[in-house]
Amino acid sequence: MKKHRKLNLLTALLAVTLLGALGCGLLPTPAPEVEIQFAAREEVVAAGECTILEWEVQGAEGYPVFLDGEEVDSSDWQEVCPPETTGYELVVAAPSGTQRERVIIQVRSEPGPAPTTPRPTTAPSVRTATPRP
Repeated sequence: MKKHRKLNLLTALLAVTLLGALGCGLLPTPAPEVEIQFAAREEVVAAGECTILEWEVQGAEGYPVFLDGEEVDSSDWQEVCPPETTGYELVVAAPSGTQRERVIIQVRSEPGPAPTTPRPTTAPSVRTATPRP
């Protein structure tokens, strides 16, 4: 019985050594971790102004990258001129799962002209104070 244990231990040790010598090429290697950097140069713009969205995705070689549903390069930029507060989403479809980053550009309204109200056509009534005794 002791002889079989030594033989099993020796066989296991030999198998581990062989796999190590082969560089573990038989074992699956985990996919690299995807890292997304996604930002806007200005996150608040006035109505009618534009800003630049910039992104860099590392570990996504060979995986599709999308900006709001359109396929883009893994490292790029794009000018956007949102008419109102708008969110932009960068998505990486990796085997480890879909990864997303979101940037929101706030559009602030510039103060417009003062509202005009029509002037009354008749003179406003004037209240007079009654003297007190």
